[in-house]
Amino acid sequence: MQSIQKLRPEGLVRSPAFSHVAIVPPGASTVYLGGQNAVDEHGTLIGEGDAAEQARHALRNAKAALAATGTTFDDVVQWNVLLVDGVDINSVYAAIGPELASDEPPLVCAAIVSQLGIPGGLIEISAVAALAIDWDTDCQNTSQRFPLAASIVARGVAEYLSEVCRQVGLVGIAEVHGQRSK
Repeated sequence: MQSIQKLRPEGLVRSPAFSHVAIVPPGASTVYLGGQNAVDEHGTLIGEGDAAEQARHALRNAKAALAATGTTFDDVVQWNVLLVDGVDINSVYAAIGPELASDEPPLVCAAIVSQLGIPGGLIEISAVAALAIDWDTDCQNTSQRFPLAASIVARGVAEYLSEVCRQVGLVGIAEVHGQRSK
């Protein structure tokens, strides 16, 4: 399994808060997290006027949304943070920094904006996450959970490979489940 690499190249500022480059291996699943802010499940703004509280709540929302995809903060490749002009950036980072601390931090893009789409909202965060796939483990888990489906797929693959080999004249090359193509 290839893992996602987060790099902090020499010659660029080194920060424990962010990396500069991320490499996502082929076959990884990409998850896009839309803007999360400090609203609860009823659409009510939490932490009116308190950027740190809004940041903590936005992060809780982000965690819940990512969990629905099977990803966590460790899988985040890049965070995008929008802060309303005048917000104390240090209080926001102090509020959410400990939750996001990592030996391999993700990329971070922050911007100061005049306002957000939620009246009274002071922060909004979005992210891109990637989940590297361990084909051996994931396929084995799938075949254990769905043995009939795995058997049907395996038979289909064996028949397909046998037919391809016959068509291109490679008789006897494809061996699947102990049967040679004819």
